[in-house]
Amino acid sequence: MLPDSEPQEPRSPPELQAAVVDLDVMNAPEFAKGRLLGDTTEAPAPWALWNGQQYGVIPFTRCNGYARLLLLRLGLRVPILTANRYFDWFASPEAINRGWRSIDLTAAVARANAGFPVVVVGQEAGHGHIAIGVPSPSRDPSTLYVTAAGATNTAQMRFVDQFGGLAPRCRLFTHD
Repeated sequence: MLPDSEPQEPRSPPELQAAVVDLDVMNAPEFAKGRLLGDTTEAPAPWALWNGQQYGVIPFTRCNGYARLLLLRLGLRVPILTANRYFDWFASPEAINRGWRSIDLTAAVARANAGFPVVVVGQEAGHGHIAIGVPSPSRDPSTLYVTAAGATNTAQMRFVDQFGGLAPRCRLFTHD
């Protein structure tokens, strides 16, 4: 069984960006439209391993699996849930006991720019959406950017563009 988190060196933007590059959301077949993560008989990709152990199959759509794998790559273990269930889980006593806390948009931008994990999750009928904050480009340092799989896979996109009309109803969380 994997621990809830691994001891980490101080977080940094290069560490977060390296994790995004390693998962390669734009090109990895695991995140291709119309494919469930874990829907493969091929050997796991190197990033599907954590401390030399296979993480297990994530039988959900791309946004859920991608977010979970990226957090795992950063040393943070979260349960296997749908985006709608993550919306409530990150605010739950279990998540709080694991070090997650709710933050506002201004804090989310600062934390993502500093390389800390930031989770953005929106809930709506049918299915929601989940993404991970990433450092903003130098031309737009006060805007939250995210990486996500889903209808539009992206390594770096403005949060409001990724979530559209769902953005005002999103919850934001962070972890040290």
